[in-house]
Amino acid sequence: MLQNLYLSLLASAAIVTSSFAADAPSAPPKFSEPRSAAATFVGSINFSIGRLGSTCAPILGESGGFAKSLAEMWQSQNAIYYTTSINYFTELSVNILDTKGAESYSFFQETIRREFEKTGNSFVDNKIVGSKKKKIESCKNLIEKVKTGGLNITEANEFASTLNEMASVFK
Repeated sequence: MLQNLYLSLLASAAIVTSSFAADAPSAPPKFSEPRSAAATFVGSINFSIGRLGSTCAPILGESGGFAKSLAEMWQSQNAIYYTTSINYFTELSVNILDTKGAESYSFFQETIRREFEKTGNSFVDNKIVGSKKKKIESCKNLIEKVKTGGLNITEANEFASTLNEMASVFK
């Protein structure tokens, strides 16, 4: 499940990073394609969890705060990676604004937002399908995975070593 997300994000992160940080002569070496891919991976999972919550809430008869609670649960379970990703994109955004200007900054922000949405929407749309009964079952299974850490980033994840290394830089 996360492997398909990984392949999509690797290509997207290459586009995002090469369009901005890699071109800028003043861009610090701390911005790179592998780091952008890792941060994009985290952001996309985060969006996916929120989208999962908002899609499954009405299917399961949950309250309006369900999606936010589910996302916050995942963020808490993956706090080091979630915070690292936010801090990386914040610093990269400031660098783009400072070196390339407001137009490039806005374009970068929109590119990241679209990538998170595209990946998150695709993930949920491919998992919550079929009859009402099948959708209920899929929602329950995926939400249980979130609650039990089944969608957490672990050392076995392809981005884990990059994220762990980034955590010491983007505190």
